[in-house]
Amino acid sequence: MFVCYFKLMNIKHFFTILSISLITFSCQPTKIYLVRHAEKAAEPVKDPGLTDIGKERALDLAAYFSKIKLDAVFSTPFKRTQETASPLLNQKKINLKDYQPNQAGDVAAKALANKQHTLIIGHSNTLLPAIQSLGLQPNMEQIADDDYDNLFIISKKRGKLKLKHVTYGVDSPKAKDQAASYQMKIN
Repeated sequence: MFVCYFKLMNIKHFFTILSISLITFSCQPTKIYLVRHAEKAAEPVKDPGLTDIGKERALDLAAYFSKIKLDAVFSTPFKRTQETASPLLNQKKINLKDYQPNQAGDVAAKALANKQHTLIIGHSNTLLPAIQSLGLQPNMEQIADDDYDNLFIISKKRGKLKLKHVTYGVDSPKAKDQAASYQMKIN
């Protein structure tokens, strides 16, 4: 009889812990991260890769996400976005998923609906419209051509969306100064 009581108490204890774990897990917000590709080269005009500073920023992005859970990483089919994702993909051991630039909002909406923590790497003219398509208002009207350090975080908890804007890596104006000093060292 003592053995049956002990087993019953262990089963109750197990289900109590399981219930608390499930409640805690379900309260964790789903997060979508949107970034612009890192600094791009001037040539070739049609599909440039990253500059040396852009490659450093891609490493900064991987470092930023080193302890953050990601289920998926999406990139447009351009060298600059794919090269921005590359260090992160190697670190996380996940595959890159392509999307068309005008579909960033759709990708974000699907990721939120599927509760997938997702990074979307896009372009200066696609990120803000994607955020707005979810009914959120970014704190900027446009992303300047020389602005590469923005990271937008959309979280969904209990059906409500929140937008947070942070930066990562070297500040963009400092990146310009570094590029100038880098050019001076080369010459």
